[in-house]
Amino acid sequence: MSRWLSRVSVRRTLTPILGLTLAATGAVALSVPSATAGSPDATPKPATGGLSPTAFALQGAGFGSRVLGGELPADSRTTAFEALGCSNKAGREKRIHEAEVTVPGLGVVSGITTALRTTRRNGVVASTSTQRIASIVLAESSVGSLTIEALRSRARAFHDARGFDSTATTDIGRLVLRPELGDPQVLPLPSAGEPVIVPGLAEIELGTRRSTTSRGGASARATGLVIHVVPTGTTATIGLARAKIGSGVESLLFRGSSAALRAGGLDGNVSKGRTPLTLMPCQGTHGKVTGKSLAGLDLTDQIEVGGLNSGQMARQDGRDARAWERGSVASIDLGGGQLVVQGIVGKANVYKDGGRPTYDARGTTVGTVTFEGEEQEFPDTGVLEIPGVARLERKLVDRTLRGISVVGLRITLLDGSAATIDLGLAKIGTAPSGL
Repeated sequence: MSRWLSRVSVRRTLTPILGLTLAATGAVALSVPSATAGSPDATPKPATGGLSPTAFALQGAGFGSRVLGGELPADSRTTAFEALGCSNKAGREKRIHEAEVTVPGLGVVSGITTALRTTRRNGVVASTSTQRIASIVLAESSVGSLTIEALRSRARAFHDARGFDSTATTDIGRLVLRPELGDPQVLPLPSAGEPVIVPGLAEIELGTRRSTTSRGGASARATGLVIHVVPTGTTATIGLARAKIGSGVESLLFRGSSAALRAGGLDGNVSKGRTPLTLMPCQGTHGKVTGKSLAGLDLTDQIEVGGLNSGQMARQDGRDARAWERGSVASIDLGGGQLVVQGIVGKANVYKDGGRPTYDARGTTVGTVTFEGEEQEFPDTGVLEIPGVARLERKLVDRTLRGISVVGLRITLLDGSAATIDLGLAKIGTAPSGL
């Protein structure tokens, strides 16, 4: 409790006055536009005539609530989550509604709706994400209960005759405190930098609104509220909406990723997701090489990895396209120099020259393998086994109709753990743009 009360001097603190009734007629509203005031922000109507291709990459996402902290698991439930992956089609719409959900560590959330749309109307192409919540009733405490009513978050990223732009807005109806004794009280709404604090129950902050615009695209993100629930020690993000638009779609949509390493089942059940992970923008990188790197990583006290890199490039015009994803590792050392592998690269490529895309794994390679100071050679099978130590499989390729994925080297430990370490991960895929 002291953590919350220590900030009373700089934040609005509300002490319930039992028996006092405040005026509760009508709704108190808050609307905070983004810095891009003056942009066309009227709610767009869905495009008519079904789906139609545009020259833009469109994305959106949103959710009603997400709770973290306290004694809850890290993956506490997210309500009414919906996402619209990369598309260049106007006329798409995705919607999810949850009538009432009891959220552990928060309370009862009712009337949650997330709606995502891509539109083209009067020369304006837009991705719009709208998130609405009818009410949230925080879990009761000795103070009473708090109801938050009529929340709305909206993010819109669009392109019109002036170029790219975006808006992010939030609206809040009212906060109502219902003490254990006395009449309900309508509380002031939070404002930027001024949370509302109900001692012993909650601290309520206004969520962030962010709009970014560049020559190549725009994005917007709006969060309604952030609620710190005192009795449960949890923090809830309420009403998130996100939208994005980008240029450069001419013949294909790209899907891809790369990473240096992925591992699982190591000592102490240690696992490591794709690291460092680079994700391909669906319109590509406009010919630029981008990526991430790490100097080194200790998976366990017996497994050291050096020089981890992931990278990508993609470009396209009306007929042609080329893209690649590449994951690489300079070296991996197992057992303090017992087994050392150097120069591991996994690379996935796609080419399009007026016709259909073709995919290959050119550039995938493994440099040298040394065991107890002696260099080893891979047999024609591509599988090198060192009894009792590890099985090494190079250039693992998986093909689909519209993509390819590659693992430069897979190491399976033969110490009884069956732990696996994948090095040099890359995958690339495409979808037709419809243009």
